[in-house]
Amino acid sequence: MLVSAVLFSSMVALFKLLGSAVPVVEILFLRQLMVLVVVLPGVFRGFPGSLAGFRSAAPGLQILRVVLSAAAMLAGFVAVVHLPLAESTTISFTRVMFAMCLAALLLGEKVGPVRWIAGVAGLGGVALVAHAEGAWNGYVLLALVSAVCAGSVTVILKRLTAVDRSRTILLWHSLGLLALTAVPTAFVWQTPSLEQAGWIVALGLLMTATQWCAFAALRGGDASAVAPIEYSRLLWSAFLGYLLFDHIPDPAVAAGAVLIVGAGVLASLRSTRKQG
Repeated sequence: MLVSAVLFSSMVALFKLLGSAVPVVEILFLRQLMVLVVVLPGVFRGFPGSLAGFRSAAPGLQILRVVLSAAAMLAGFVAVVHLPLAESTTISFTRVMFAMCLAALLLGEKVGPVRWIAGVAGLGGVALVAHAEGAWNGYVLLALVSAVCAGSVTVILKRLTAVDRSRTILLWHSLGLLALTAVPTAFVWQTPSLEQAGWIVALGLLMTATQWCAFAALRGGDASAVAPIEYSRLLWSAFLGYLLFDHIPDPAVAAGAVLIVGAGVLASLRSTRKQG
């Protein structure tokens, strides 16, 4: 999971560099195309039957997940381009709190007082981060929209995994994202330079490697021990922000990060303990 955190932070930093020269939606489209090229052969290999095997028992939920995933990525990466890395990364961790709230409201999951307190503390951390620059701005709100959408995707995925195969979910998600990003990309297309194309290929490979490492960690380790390591992304993001963009996090961002990360770890550990 630590390797996954490093790879993901590197991918986000690379996206920030590219996003100042290439439209964000175009990068997402080309990155998704790269992911499909790498992932699809493995999806189809050894799969029984025809494409009918990919038929979903909940197509409405599949479509909703794709739309929310696209919104989360687009809003999140636009925020990444315009906010310091440490700030955008910190806000992204609130998806744990939003997922917890939505699971309680939509799935009827029981959320104890400790986890609700953690959620409130996490939102307090967001307020600190948002005011680091002196006031709220549109890109902070975009980062929050991304976190809400990502939390919603987590809740939907819980439902989908109960009725559909993993490969069905992967195929719907991959092809759906490609289709959704293809339309706006056609209107803003800028042919990338050879160097930019190389970095976009690297983005796709980094994304695939990140997911593989995360899945391997969750398969081989205790979730209560593995999940909190994801928060080390904040340290790597701060380091890369300083190294590549000469940005030192504001003390208010650091304080907000402590609240958000602490709340996220507490909520995750309490959830895992109850499941166990």
